[in-house]
Amino acid sequence: MTLLDLLQKLSPDTLIGIWNIDDKRAKYPTPQTYQKAGNIQWSKIRNIIDYEVMAICVNEKNGGLFVRVYNKARLDMSIANSDLAQKINNMRP
Repeated sequence: MTLLDLLQKLSPDTLIGIWNIDDKRAKYPTPQTYQKAGNIQWSKIRNIIDYEVMAICVNEKNGGLFVRVYNKARLDMSIANSDLAQKINNMRP
């Protein structure tokens, strides 16, 4: 499920905090930074709208949804590169 699919299914009043785990500079969303799904600014999610949802948890403090997203294509490429590196390493005498 992509972030877009999730946002389309949520009520506009649902509190949501989104964390892009691929971005090292992205901060973990605090209960104060959660936004209603209907009020999320396009500029904040336009680059991650097609990312896959890794996990959804309910925040105990505000009842909102904590959503972790990741770039599936980047993960697949990283796994393929790792496998290739292992094969090359095993070929060395």
